[in-house]
Amino acid sequence: MVGSGFFPKTKALFTGWLQAARFQKIYCVPIAYGIQMIRNLLLSTAVVVATTTVLVAQTNMRTQFNQALALFNEMVMNKEIGEALDMIQPDIILSDAEKQEYNSALTDAFPDPFIGSATVQSEALKSGFRQEMLAYWTEGGDYLYLYLVMHTQGAQQQVIHVEHSTTFSKFISRF
Repeated sequence: MVGSGFFPKTKALFTGWLQAARFQKIYCVPIAYGIQMIRNLLLSTAVVVATTTVLVAQTNMRTQFNQALALFNEMVMNKEIGEALDMIQPDIILSDAEKQEYNSALTDAFPDPFIGSATVQSEALKSGFRQEMLAYWTEGGDYLYLYLVMHTQGAQQQVIHVEHSTTFSKFISRF
């Protein structure tokens, strides 16, 4: 009798616990997983948005650099080196006479037109610094090499040093 009187209470407690467990499994666990999934989704979205913003900024800086380099190359190819230098070094103001002097010196040194240009070497250095070696050549096999050192601070990129040479080894050894 003691067992039969105890069993219905135990059965009722077990049945109640089982129903509560089923309720939790059916309704509460998915809700908890749903909340966890929403939290993970929001966190993932925040990471993607932050990463995309950085990538867009880097892409925009690289696009701007490539556009400026293309314009610079076009100016050098047209033997407008004075204007090209004036464009890439805005802190150094060249007079029209100085620009013309640079242009004339380039034309005297390379009377034949340039037929090609290329970035020979490009290297990212530390702390936002970068070095580039550019080459321009004529059909007769004459070469002009330019060496540029740039520094990027935030969204601002500045050319801080420019050299030229007709000797390949002068600049390539710096890389």
